[in-house]
Amino acid sequence: MFHSGGMRQRLDSLNECARRGYRVKITCGNPACGRVVTQDPVVLMEKCHRRRIPMDLNKVALRLKCGWCLQACASITPVDPIVDG
Repeated sequence: MFHSGGMRQRLDSLNECARRGYRVKITCGNPACGRVVTQDPVVLMEKCHRRRIPMDLNKVALRLKCGWCLQACASITPVDPIVDG
């Protein structure tokens, strides 16, 4: 679940994040690295589709690897909706 401005929304998949205009924040699980990347969920959806990975945020997080430290542990959380500007 994700809370935004007092509203509760179910954002547990890349598809739901993309549909509602949210970006996703990917955080490296290695405390020594801690790299944070914000990405459009559609980009991740395309990669998951090619590799036949389910679009559930928890399952995607298990398959990600940090580009800096190569740690295979990560967390994915939705961030504020994309604002045109």
